[in-house]
Amino acid sequence: MGASRRQICVILSDASPSMEEGNKATEALAGRTALAGVLAHPDNRDAFDVIHIGFGATARVLVAKKAVTKLKPSELDCAIGRFGGRTNIVQALTVAGEVLDRAAREPGVWARPVCVLFTDGNANEGGDPGPAADALKAVATIVCAGFGADADIAMLKRIATSPDMTLACPDGVALRRFFEVVGRSMSQAAATGRPAAALLGDALLKG
Repeated sequence: MGASRRQICVILSDASPSMEEGNKATEALAGRTALAGVLAHPDNRDAFDVIHIGFGATARVLVAKKAVTKLKPSELDCAIGRFGGRTNIVQALTVAGEVLDRAAREPGVWARPVCVLFTDGNANEGGDPGPAADALKAVATIVCAGFGADADIAMLKRIATSPDMTLACPDGVALRRFFEVVGRSMSQAAATGRPAAALLGDALLKG
């Protein structure tokens, strides 16, 4: 029997050209795959859908809303550079809001969605992401990761639902741990009926 409430996890993946440096793209894919694996665990009773959005200068939906248990690993890949050479976080947040607005019209009982955004840089296209983040926070919980030394952690803390829902990830190991913690927190929220936002901040601080 499925869960009484379903929940959407929106993954917003930085696919700007800087993600081609070193093993960043491979490490990011490993992190997304780890998150999907946690959410797809049988104990979660098929409670989660995933939406995957890639962004650079523009943003595009790579995976429309799909049950995580039916997600193929290849669907979490993200061709670096296909979205242009800048980092437009405003556009990423706006597209996330649009897809969640459409999803909210579907029948069923839905928990508050969780948007997981990571970037290895700063918002250098599209202007201040604050207003777009505020609009998205009205309908979803936002958690962020800054990947590598060049990530603008202060900006990400302003985007996130609360500053403690942002984690600095210096390397791929830390980024994978971030994704796993998000997945475990969402799973715990689904099992207990508590809001994911009530669990994510403490979980990220503890690692």
